[in-house]
Amino acid sequence: MSTKRTVTKEYKWEAAHRLVSGYPDNCRHLHGHSYRCTITMELQPDCDLNQFGFVYDYNDMKKMKIWIDDNFDHACLVSDQDSELLNFIQSQKNRDKHYLITGQSSAENIAQIIFEAASETLDDSRAKVVEVCVNETCTSEACFRKTLA
Repeated sequence: MSTKRTVTKEYKWEAAHRLVSGYPDNCRHLHGHSYRCTITMELQPDCDLNQFGFVYDYNDMKKMKIWIDDNFDHACLVSDQDSELLNFIQSQKNRDKHYLITGQSSAENIAQIIFEAASETLDDSRAKVVEVCVNETCTSEACFRKTLA
C-alpha cells in the first residue's frame, strides 16, 4: 500500500485583472478579486518526517507569502497580450504595481506561476511542491499539479 504525507498552506491577496483576446463575457472588463491560494507539499518517497515530525515547517512556507505580497498583492495582473492596459500602466508617472503574465491572466495561469515560484523557493531534498490551487471567488478554483516520481 502506497502512502503520501502532505502539508498545505493558504495565502490570500487582492489583485485586479481582465481577460483579453476576444473573451466575450464580463471578465473582459478590468475588475478585482480577493484571491486565495493553497500550496501543497509532499514528502519525497523514502524520506522520513523531520526531527520535529514535519513534512515541511509551516514557518518556512512564509517565504511564499512574501513572494505573493511582493508580486501579486494589490497589483494588476496584466496579460502580455493586453498592450493597451500595459501601455497605460507604464505611461503613468508613478506606475501602478503590476505583474506581467504570459497568456491570459486566468486562475489557471496564476496557479502555474505560483507553482513554479514555490518550487524554486520551497523545494528541498525531503519535500516538494506538488499542487497549487487558486481561487478567484469562493466558488471557483483552478489547480496546477505535479506528480512525484
